[in-house]
Amino acid sequence: MAARDATAAALDRPLPPAREAYTIAEPYFDETRDVYAEYGLVRVKKVRLIIDDEARSSQRHFAGTTEDGKTIALGRAAVLLPPDNLSAILAHEFGHACDFLYPLRFQLRDGELVEWDHPDWSGKRGSEMDPRFVSNRRKQWEARNHDEVERTADAIAESVVKRRIYYDGPCLLQNYSGGISPRPVGLK
Repeated sequence: MAARDATAAALDRPLPPAREAYTIAEPYFDETRDVYAEYGLVRVKKVRLIIDDEARSSQRHFAGTTEDGKTIALGRAAVLLPPDNLSAILAHEFGHACDFLYPLRFQLRDGELVEWDHPDWSGKRGSEMDPRFVSNRRKQWEARNHDEVERTADAIAESVVKRRIYYDGPCLLQNYSGGISPRPVGLK
């Protein structure tokens, strides 16, 4: 089924009850979380999944991640999407979660992901890192625009799950099957 048809089908079908949506989404969520944890991003083990239709804020938004990285919210319509879309959406949202759970660790440079893997990357008290480096990284991280934040989430996801995220269909939903990559600039 083409992405356009899959999206239309998801939007035209009745939404399942929240509990049923959670039951459908949970295995995809767990599998994605486990891949991230095996990569070494163990803080994702505390990320929780909720079903919340507030996450469905527009035609193309089926999910969202809190800015502390601790919660991924899926709208019930997300579970009506093809598995390819749901898996890619969750990988992208876990990319956001890691970006927030490990602030300053990930950076895009000329479209390529740089991962600062120093054990003291956080700049916490007692760190051996140069405080000027940490301060500069924090300023860069906080100054990112919407496109940089979204592309960073994709880059983290692609690095961890080892699959490229594409955008396809009339709503440009994430998938692994093909379409536009990287994420189109200005996509909200």
